[in-house]
Amino acid sequence: MDNETRLTIRAFGLPAPQGSKKASVVHGRAILRESSANVAPWRQDVAAAARETIKRHREEIRFPINEPVRARCEFLFPRPKSHYGSGSRAEFLTPSAPYWITAQNKGDLDKVLRSTWDGLSRSSGGALLQDDSIVVQVEACKRYCGVDEQPGAIIEITAAVPVSE
Repeated sequence: MDNETRLTIRAFGLPAPQGSKKASVVHGRAILRESSANVAPWRQDVAAAARETIKRHREEIRFPINEPVRARCEFLFPRPKSHYGSGSRAEFLTPSAPYWITAQNKGDLDKVLRSTWDGLSRSSGGALLQDDSIVVQVEACKRYCGVDEQPGAIIEITAAVPVSE
C-alpha cells in the first residue's frame, strides 16, 4: 500500500464493544462466547463493508494488506428519542442534545475498536487486513448520528507514517 492510497470503509449497523468472554460447559467441553450478542452482527457488518471496499480497489492493492497501517475510525451511534423535540419539533435535535456519546452502556472506545478490527482482519473472519496487529496508528471517536446519518462507522485505512522524533 503506497502513501497516497486511502481506503474508506462505510459500515452500517450498530457498533458493538467486544468485551469479556463468557464460559460455559456443554457436553463436558468448555465453550467461550461473547458477553454481548451484538458483537457478531457488528463484525459481520464491518466485514461486508470491507469486502465492498476490496472489490473497488482489488486492481491496485493486494489484499489482505500485510504491512503497517494507520486507521481512523468514527463510530456513529443512534440517538435516543430524548435528544429530539416534541410535537412540531419532533424532527429537530434539542439544543441540549450532546454530540459525543459517553453513555456507559455503549461500550468503551477501545472495546468497540477491538470488535471492528476483527471485522477487518483475515485472522478473525474479515479480508481487508492480514491481522489486526498491523494496525500501528489509531485515531478514533464515538459520537451520536446527525439527523440524516445512519449508525455504523466510517473507517479510513492508510499506510502508517513514522512519527517524527
